[in-house]
Amino acid sequence: MKAKIRFILIGFIIIIVPLGFIIKRSIAIDIQKEAIDLNQIGYFDRAMDKIDLAIRLAPRNYLFYATKAQFLEAQRKYSKAIIQFKKISEFKENYAEGFVAIGMNYERLEMTDSAKIAYNSALRSYNYRIQKYDKDRESLYGERLNRGFVYALLGDTASAKLEFDLLKSDYPEYVMFIEQIELIDIEKDFLNKYN
Repeated sequence: MKAKIRFILIGFIIIIVPLGFIIKRSIAIDIQKEAIDLNQIGYFDRAMDKIDLAIRLAPRNYLFYATKAQFLEAQRKYSKAIIQFKKISEFKENYAEGFVAIGMNYERLEMTDSAKIAYNSALRSYNYRIQKYDKDRESLYGERLNRGFVYALLGDTASAKLEFDLLKSDYPEYVMFIEQIELIDIEKDFLNKYN
């Protein structure tokens, strides 16, 4: 009889503990949505309180840190945004987008050497992901397009052009889109738009 009760208790715990994590994560996602809404209507401090609460509830959800970083970028608090993106890289491996964001924030702070280090980390992450997506044609396209974009941010126009030319050859259905990207002076136009 004791073994049966023990078995039932263990089964109950096995069911309840993961359910608690799911509920907590769901609440955190709702709180993140509230934070985004508050930020959009200009309540920055309240939005930051909400996103901090979401992070406390689900500290391994990288999207909450990215949301907080975007709030900070909108307030031109680039150093603080960098800290948030760096937190993501502590537990989300090969987060290339985060390294790009770090680099762009360093550029806004006129710390070009630090920006280049971040962009090179992004390149390593994209290269890893390109190998990982070797058989997934659509994902591979996105990763290669982003890699070309990072080459352009680094000022390596030859590598960027080569990447975009290879993409046009491998993905003829996207030629017009890729040609539009090539018209942008990514180093200047893109960064100026977001400064």
